[in-house]
Amino acid sequence: MQVPDTPFIVEPRLLAAGGNMFIYGKQETWKSWIALDLAFAVSTGSKWLGVYETKKSPVLVLQTEQTEYLYRERVVEFTRHLNGSKPVDNLKLATDLSISLDNPFGLGLLEAAIIEHRPALLILDNLYHTLEKLASEDNAQRFIKGVGALQQKYNTAFCIVTHPRKDTVEELSQVLPEDIESLFGSAKFLWWADTVIRVSKSASDVFDLNLVFKKAKNAKYPNQSIGLRAYTDPVRLALR
Repeated sequence: MQVPDTPFIVEPRLLAAGGNMFIYGKQETWKSWIALDLAFAVSTGSKWLGVYETKKSPVLVLQTEQTEYLYRERVVEFTRHLNGSKPVDNLKLATDLSISLDNPFGLGLLEAAIIEHRPALLILDNLYHTLEKLASEDNAQRFIKGVGALQQKYNTAFCIVTHPRKDTVEELSQVLPEDIESLFGSAKFLWWADTVIRVSKSASDVFDLNLVFKKAKNAKYPNQSIGLRAYTDPVRLALR
């Protein structure tokens, strides 16, 4: 076995080389912005969210929700607060609104992208749009087996952003915050995950966010929850 120089891309032992991490929460909880901050942090070797140390590594973001033009607007808006201080040579961004990762064809496209760009970290935003049936155990198993094979073959870590499976207000009101099996759609994702982070808004202010570690199986010590403040002009995230 060739042991990597740095076994963990995000510390303290949150995301291993070839491992996986999930960021999940309801709509409009800034999950995609948090994932974008992770992309810039790892690609430059800076602290993620100003807290978590990272290993400078190539990053590929695969975005499956917005059109390319709208996602470009989001990235440009995010970079305004950086004032040109973070180069993006180590960061690639791609949009594909039709890719399915629970079948061999879509997984083949993803593998081709990994071969071309050789990312140490691939951020998938988001899971919901890459499965034909999120709650199907068979589809979940095909996704996990396919992506797991890519993790092992190329030592690529995955960060996966996902929405709750239950997407109406009435359904969500019936889901307890700790019921992450329901939020993931299939319990298989929870079993597979190394680290699971839930993002929620504070009841007192829509721009106050809470990040809670629901799972961090490789961490030696419990990870404390953190509070973030989201700003819109320019877009940025800061500790509160």
